[in-house]
Amino acid sequence: MSYQIIPPPYRDQSLVTSSTLYFAYGSNLSFHQMAKRCPESRFVGRARLHGYMFQINQRGFANIVKSSDPRLFVDGLCYLLKTNDERSLDRSEGVPTAYTKEMLEVEFFSAAPHLVGRDVKEIVRSGKFTRRSGMKINTSVKQFANPA
Repeated sequence: MSYQIIPPPYRDQSLVTSSTLYFAYGSNLSFHQMAKRCPESRFVGRARLHGYMFQINQRGFANIVKSSDPRLFVDGLCYLLKTNDERSLDRSEGVPTAYTKEMLEVEFFSAAPHLVGRDVKEIVRSGKFTRRSGMKINTSVKQFANPA
């Protein structure tokens, strides 16, 4: 499932008006994967989707489902996607057959000021996070997101 979110204020408003804000979870937490799938994507922060839970479905894919427990939440990263990147991501994710896209409200935490709107390819090239298994999610969320 893909989620679009309401944009917070940005220095360059042209990025927002011509882009989709995308809430990423599962394998799309990897900056390497996002740089390959969506080469023009820009990292803007992290978000928390309340009232949902993360699961691996019967086919072995990551998914988010509504929870009956409002205390549950899913953390993810937020990217600005241009139209071509969004189309590429939709193809990679199997939208609309395997996944659907929905507009949901999330709690947004902006990235550190020097990272807001930064090109994901630049983040990957900087080498400031590890590709080691099990570290991608924690490093992506903790090092590059600045909790409010």
